[in-house]
Amino acid sequence: MLEALTNPNSFFGKKIHKDIEWKTPVAIIAFLILVKIISSLILTIGAIGLFDDVAIVDGVENIGSYMMVMWFFIKIFTTIIGTLLWWLFYSALFYIVSSMFNAVGDFSRVMEFVSYGFLPGIFKSVIEIFYGNNLLSTLENSMDNPALTTEVMMSDPVMKIIPILMIIFTLWSGYIWVYGLSYSRNINIKNAAIAIAIPVLLSIIYTVFQYKDLIMW
Repeated sequence: MLEALTNPNSFFGKKIHKDIEWKTPVAIIAFLILVKIISSLILTIGAIGLFDDVAIVDGVENIGSYMMVMWFFIKIFTTIIGTLLWWLFYSALFYIVSSMFNAVGDFSRVMEFVSYGFLPGIFKSVIEIFYGNNLLSTLENSMDNPALTTEVMMSDPVMKIIPILMIIFTLWSGYIWVYGLSYSRNINIKNAAIAIAIPVLLSIIYTVFQYKDLIMW
């Protein structure tokens, strides 16, 4: 599986001659879902602690903790369904677009190979945990001096690296998908790159928009 990350050309070149197998793709998607849920759990626990502190300071009961628990359980459901749908969506999109290049190959093979492109998403989720923890720390400290705390966080060089890493991981996924689609649909690298370009670019634009405050500070 490591070869899929470092040398997808060789990896898919060998795998295309083997029978389609679902054990590894399902394991990749399941592990990605698990990491996302753990990320949400860490954020929920941190937010509950923050809300409890606010309740103590204000001297009144705060319903924020209960809302965060509800949000977490909803997040579990949306993470599972959403990740599976994204897997299906990308596979269908790549399959349809590649058809313009007289591609041949089963949709099930496309789904199998597309799953490997989600491996960098696991690293993205880990980065999001780091970002979420720093954001919670900022909110906790902002009770005393909001302007100063926000300025320190936004000017932190480490925090500014986060959106860059997110974009790198997105491009990494695209790199894997190019070779996966090329072999699964028997098209050349150029046409495969065209097929995956739009979703990858849209993902990068979304990342820039999501972290625009960090980038432009």
